[in-house]
Amino acid sequence: MGSALALLLPLLVTAAEPSLAAPVKPDQPGASPQIKAGHDRHVDKGLTRKKHLDVRALRKEADKGVTIAQVRLGTAYNEGEGVPRDHAEALRWFMKAAEQSDADARFAQCLLGLAYREGDGVPQDYAEAVLWFTKSADHGYAPAQCFLGNAYSEGQGVPQDHAEAVRWFTKSADQGYVLAQRALGGLYANGQGVTQNHAESMRWFRKAADQGDALAQRILGLAYNLGEGVPQSYAEAVRWSRKAADQGDAPAQYQLARAYSEGQGVLQDNAEAYFWANIATALEDNAKDTSFAQLRDAVGAGLSPTKLSTTQKRCRQWMEEFEKRKARK
Repeated sequence: MGSALALLLPLLVTAAEPSLAAPVKPDQPGASPQIKAGHDRHVDKGLTRKKHLDVRALRKEADKGVTIAQVRLGTAYNEGEGVPRDHAEALRWFMKAAEQSDADARFAQCLLGLAYREGDGVPQDYAEAVLWFTKSADHGYAPAQCFLGNAYSEGQGVPQDHAEAVRWFTKSADQGYVLAQRALGGLYANGQGVTQNHAESMRWFRKAADQGDALAQRILGLAYNLGEGVPQSYAEAVRWSRKAADQGDAPAQYQLARAYSEGQGVLQDNAEAYFWANIATALEDNAKDTSFAQLRDAVGAGLSPTKLSTTQKRCRQWMEEFEKRKARK
């Protein structure tokens, strides 16, 4: 695979995985089970959030030993939803649920795995995390299978074993779990645990991208631009880069800005190039990378004062709307 695309790989799930302390919203692509149990893509066992959580009724069910109620009560304590936030109490209820024998225990088992992996409320212990992920994964829970795949890929709590990582990622990805799909894309691209296969890599990235994963969309955009693993198509490169850019992915916005600057896949348009380069510069979190600002300034120099002012106003409007969208998630 060419060097430009290889810079973005391996795309394992570590960087995108949420922790107990920073729960993922249930409607986000790849949302994991922690602290939102019941919004799981596979099963909803009556844990869907209500505007006002009836903690008293929930505790009665939990005290009776109802597994899913114990998970939901632990969730409430972890988030401070209807009760004061208390991680220790959350873990106590997760442990009760995890030790149950029914299939719903897999939610809590996965949560405990995350807690031990991140050191949230318990001493960090990768081996203990793997133990709980394995229990949950053996029940067929896709997020736990993905996290277990990552443990094998990174050698956290188990000896590093890319082939075993592929096995668990595949189980998870086959259930539609987006982080696992993206992880498989990275492994096939690099030939880790499998024979290197660029076409198979892009197949998995496309599955993740079709679910709205911005990083996978960015990768597809770059792949089409370079013709790596897919037929070269500047139009497709722009299409996928735009999808990621609309979600606030700064590198994808830079890719889109370059396309407009060079007229690749779109009509050459310095104002549009400035628009995306300016937004990318504002959102880029790597202060040492000046390429975004350099492109912005280069294309901006060719704009009239009126056009520059109009485009900057568009940028401000886009950023305001983007912040509103983030707040709604």
